[in-house]
Amino acid sequence: MSMTRYSRMKLSGEDWIGDIPQSWSAIRGKMLFEIRKRIAGEDGHTVLSITQRGVEEKDISSGEGQLAADYSKYQHLHRGEFAMNQMDLLTGWVDISKFDGVTSPDYRVFALRMVLSDKLEPVS
Repeated sequence: MSMTRYSRMKLSGEDWIGDIPQSWSAIRGKMLFEIRKRIAGEDGHTVLSITQRGVEEKDISSGEGQLAADYSKYQHLHRGEFAMNQMDLLTGWVDISKFDGVTSPDYRVFALRMVLSDKLEPVS
């Protein structure tokens, strides 16, 4: 895979970033994403887990893996949002969810604040 070469570059305004293509903007990450924390308050939702294969539906009826006594304290994770386990960043994973459900209250859930491209749009 080769990277696109841009003919016109400009200063990003940040030494650690360096030059960026003329058509790009350099903005702070907190302007792009917002942290969402919406506690379900009830059981009965699809339970989602962040694995090294990404966000997956968890089969809680199998009795395998870590199970919670009460999933009502889990937080909503909607399709198009992304989540990460902030306690396990070295071996953990960050992924955009393909599912609606609930995930551990210990995870961070993020949503886009603005449209970045036709492939990445905010989730309402």
